[in-house]
Amino acid sequence: ELEYSWAELEHVQSELSKKEQLAAVGELAAAIAHEVRNPLAIIKNAVSGLRRPSLAPDDQATLYEIVEEESERLNQLVAQLLRFARPIEAARRPANLKDICLAVGERFSVDDFSVEVQESAYAKPVSVDPGLFELALENLLENARQAMDERGRVFVEIDKGQFSDGQAAIVIQVMDSGRGMDRSELTKALHPFFTTQPRGTGLGLPIVQKIADAHGGDLELSSEFGQGTVVTLRVPAPDAMDDRPSAKGVRRSPSYGPRRRMRSTSPATEVGKTNLPVTESEVRNQKSE
Repeated sequence: ELEYSWAELEHVQSELSKKEQLAAVGELAAAIAHEVRNPLAIIKNAVSGLRRPSLAPDDQATLYEIVEEESERLNQLVAQLLRFARPIEAARRPANLKDICLAVGERFSVDDFSVEVQESAYAKPVSVDPGLFELALENLLENARQAMDERGRVFVEIDKGQFSDGQAAIVIQVMDSGRGMDRSELTKALHPFFTTQPRGTGLGLPIVQKIADAHGGDLELSSEFGQGTVVTLRVPAPDAMDDRPSAKGVRRSPSYGPRRRMRSTSPATEVGKTNLPVTESEVRNQKSE
């Protein structure tokens, strides 16, 4: 009976997920139209200005810069949208997160903006996709740089911690001293296309969240208006397995907890393998038999 109830619950969850996805697609389409329309309108106005025969050379150069800038903005939007829309699969291998943070931080440290990685940061190999982790860190640092008007210092810390279910985790925190977010902004921060920056796409944090999910991890934001923002990214620790010997002296296998194991499992596929009933009528019929 528990198996039947579990299969029925999975079916209901699958249907609910489909409805949520359809609603999200509608919201996404409206947001994309809005984000694309703005730069297109600016480009159209700039081109109209360039058609004027009496246009001064300086004004002409300015309008060309506007067209180039807005075209690049559209290109960035499309690139971010493709990253967000495509399924993310983490090709994990041992990688040193501290080295990745130092390399990305060095690229971002220019002029009056700098990134400081904690000296005592966790430096043991962690099973992650280095390319995806680098992309996640770039998005977080770009958000921090925009929030701080490209001035100041961002701190990156890497340490051992745990998930809310008690499983071991490696915790990466990116802390800035920018404008921060109020409660209303904080609740929308992970929504696609929501941004407080005039030149932002609003896809940076949602992409980071997808990368965290692909690693069996999670993402958490903490912020106060005028006090900066702390972004916490957790991924499973290499020692997430229980190393205590069993009664027979055999070490236990790795376990990332039920929450993360379920993320990598397709409910429909699992139901198909076990031939369990997936509708209420099928459940009742098999119970009566």
